[in-house]
Amino acid sequence: MIVRFALASAALAATAPAQADMTATYVPAKAGAAHTIRVEMADNGDIRADMFDEGMTMIRHRGRTYFVMTKGKTIIVFDTAEIAAAIAAQAVQQGVLSCPAAKARPPVPRYVRRGTATVRGRTGDAWYTQAADGTFSVRPEMVISHDPALAPLSAAMLAQSRATDEMVPPCPGYREALAAGEAVLAGGAPLLTTGIELESVEHGRVDPRRFGLPAPVLSPRGVRAPTLLPEH
Repeated sequence: MIVRFALASAALAATAPAQADMTATYVPAKAGAAHTIRVEMADNGDIRADMFDEGMTMIRHRGRTYFVMTKGKTIIVFDTAEIAAAIAAQAVQQGVLSCPAAKARPPVPRYVRRGTATVRGRTGDAWYTQAADGTFSVRPEMVISHDPALAPLSAAMLAQSRATDEMVPPCPGYREALAAGEAVLAGGAPLLTTGIELESVEHGRVDPRRFGLPAPVLSPRGVRAPTLLPEH
């Protein structure tokens, strides 16, 4: 499966009450795992999420979602809706060749809420995954807060999750598996998700220039869709 947060497509952020700008930082839940992510949110709905370990940035500006890929001095910007459409079209053209073997079809995870958990001083609902034999994961896979003060973060992280997940080609089972996690994320602001945990939240104005694009948007024709398909 494509690494989460590595690629994205257009996503509609959930509606949240107008609040002051906010900046949140997520760090690996354990040493050597996942990524460090900084999410900046403006009260007008603009979002910027920097994935430092991946050299990638998601920017949502004026209702459009973009991804910025930086490698050395090279900067590539693409409109995620346009790229997602190109990938889906190519997946249809290639048919089964673009998807893993049927036996690799991912199981749809079952998330079960079991009590609460505290992450760096904040408490939220603890969501575990349940295996086919009825056993649960040792630790929560996600911890979701319902704190109204974190409402903008809820919308931003759901938008980012949808953006990355919708880039996955329409292979059997993939969208269903990813949608299960999104359903949990839709319930509130994640204190813990996909191996990262919320470290800090700062309230204060974010420079509007942070949501600008650093280079022209690349045409979908300039991207080789096959490189964005899952490996098989």
